[in-house]
Amino acid sequence: MTITDEDGVELDVDPASTTARGFAVRAEALPASHMAFQHIASVKVGVSDPIPRDEFLSDPSQRRSAEAEAVLDLLQQLRPHPSEVLVP
Repeated sequence: MTITDEDGVELDVDPASTTARGFAVRAEALPASHMAFQHIASVKVGVSDPIPRDEFLSDPSQRRSAEAEAVLDLLQQLRPHPSEVLVP
């Protein structure tokens, strides 16, 4: 997971030391060679909605909420299409 500014640019410093007006969280999954993930052919990225700077920096629950939102978005993308599910 990474923190980005509201334009999606990854931050390589502490968010508090930037002048960004807001932040979002990005969760990324790389393709795996395991059989269970053969339906994933490219990098998948889940992203949270931007959160205003003051809320993100002052309320830890806002950051955790953004992290959860990004992971949920990513998990929804990783679910295989029903036609790709093998039923024994």
